[in-house]
Amino acid sequence: MVFQRNFKYRIYPTPEQEKILLGWERTLRDLWNCAHQQRLMGLKRSEKIFVDYFQQAKEMTQCLEEFPWISEIQCQARQQVLMDLDKAWKSCFLKVGKRPRFKDKSSDMRIFIPVSNVPVKLTGSRTNGIISFNRPSYRKLGPLKIAYHRPTPGKVTSWSLKRENNLGEWYAIACCEIEQEIPAPINDQVVGLDRGVANFLADSEGKLTPNVKAREQLASRLARAQREAARKIKGSANQKKAYTKVAKLMRQAARQRAAVCHDASKKYASNYGTVVIEKLNIAGMTKSAKGTLEKPGKNVKAKSGLNRVILDIGWGMFANQLKYKAVTSGNQVVEVSAHYTSQTCPQCQYISLDNRKTQSYFKCVSCGYSGNADVIAAVNIKQRGINIL
Repeated sequence: MVFQRNFKYRIYPTPEQEKILLGWERTLRDLWNCAHQQRLMGLKRSEKIFVDYFQQAKEMTQCLEEFPWISEIQCQARQQVLMDLDKAWKSCFLKVGKRPRFKDKSSDMRIFIPVSNVPVKLTGSRTNGIISFNRPSYRKLGPLKIAYHRPTPGKVTSWSLKRENNLGEWYAIACCEIEQEIPAPINDQVVGLDRGVANFLADSEGKLTPNVKAREQLASRLARAQREAARKIKGSANQKKAYTKVAKLMRQAARQRAAVCHDASKKYASNYGTVVIEKLNIAGMTKSAKGTLEKPGKNVKAKSGLNRVILDIGWGMFANQLKYKAVTSGNQVVEVSAHYTSQTCPQCQYISLDNRKTQSYFKCVSCGYSGNADVIAAVNIKQRGINIL
């Protein structure tokens, strides 16, 4: 079986190289905005014209003579921008994602470089490596210094150069195809996992993983940094430095969240043949409760706080990581319905809202069975997974 994995490396362009990269990024951003505007104009007409990728790619080629700035960057990178826009619009039509938006100057763009058309050369050591793209349109960029801290496994199909927004840091991302035989399941053990707010995870064996609350720990520092940035003169160098500080704090929280998710997903994907989790509609659960002017929402402040905590935990990130790590380990992930998992008694199957006395304490009003509410929910999740299997 062939797996696709991305590997991220830090690159250190010189000021001249960064100027070239920013110019390419600006070109791609302008191309995105022009193509996006064309789609919006088509949808506003009475007959509703739906513009697709193939039409826009053809028109882009025809516009090269009239707009030579488009040809500053290689054609595959331009085509990839149109593909990304087309994918975003299709997700919008399928109601999987929101409608695409215009890109402003603070938005980072991915500079796509296919290996099939652009030979790539990597030399040097792990800490002082050099990456070069041997094609006329990329030769003016020259060799880039890269922290090649780990080798790229499998076959590299493409590279992407990307700037991390508001931080001025550049990264090279290698997309690799890894061919691997699926191993046999490590064992026949089944574990159920309940994702919560007070505890990040509770499993059916009684183990609890606390919530690190990465964003909450940095909340005071982040609020202070945001206030300082808001006081600076708009567009000034000091404001840019202040927003860089805000971005670094947000990145610190994101990295803490990702580290916890990686550790937990690796632990369960590698040690259990079957992992059972709830199928959660996270987008619906974190939807705003403000309502409308005619029907205003209730407990809006409390709901917004809960939404913030749920998004800070990273439930969706953990589920995605668990799935791909389980597949490569030969194990499986089963998703079950989340309805009444924390209100059902695992001993007598009696369902009642009164069973859950508090956030952490469960006691069945029918048979008296008691325990940690999150652990009991994980036990019920495990049983539902066994029933499906």
